[in-house]
Amino acid sequence: MLDKAWTLSTLNGKPIEMPDGAKTPWLKVAGDQLSGFGGCNNLMGSFTLEGDRIGFPGLGSTKMFCENTSAIERSFMDALRSTDGYKLDGNLLKLMKGSAEVATMKAQ
Repeated sequence: MLDKAWTLSTLNGKPIEMPDGAKTPWLKVAGDQLSGFGGCNNLMGSFTLEGDRIGFPGLGSTKMFCENTSAIERSFMDALRSTDGYKLDGNLLKLMKGSAEVATMKAQ
């Protein structure tokens, strides 16, 4: 899972639908830092990883406003903040909150 870029596929079990021309949100965890894109803003911060547990306690972003993608970005950020575990299935990363899947991401 480390050192790969992961593109957002679903949030709370539903496929994401980006507006025409909008870039799909993505995330990369490498070293002790995360980087990514939420749909409008760049993401940055820290993460914790231990076994199948992962958390994003130091999650931050730039502060631009994009009307067409703000709801998706807010949902993505909420999912990341609530994540406490993960499952890796080949090129599919499932972010979990307890036993509930909050997001799925595909390796780029």
